[in-house]
Amino acid sequence: MPYKTPELTVNPSMLGWARKTGGYTFDDIANRLSVSKEQIELWEKGTEEVPLRVTQLEDLAHFLKRPLAAFLLAKPPIEPEPPRDFRRAGGQSGPLSPSLRLVI
Repeated sequence: MPYKTPELTVNPSMLGWARKTGGYTFDDIANRLSVSKEQIELWEKGTEEVPLRVTQLEDLAHFLKRPLAAFLLAKPPIEPEPPRDFRRAGGQSGPLSPSLRLVI
């Protein structure tokens, strides 16, 4: 009998927090988990449960540079807003890239 990887139900607000604070889009997460963008949006709204296999959750945590246990917390931690990136022509600001957010 083949071994089935257990599933964990991820807190939707933690999924949204990890995605937003990491600077990722719905498409980035959907591509990583091989699901539709709409499915990720439904998960984050809390309209559907977020059942992920442990291996999927480990992969997502690695991709978003967050500890796996963070996805199981009751509510997101309070964090300051990331700084704006003013290294653009004309002094216009823009969002930080995921790699720059990680460095900061």
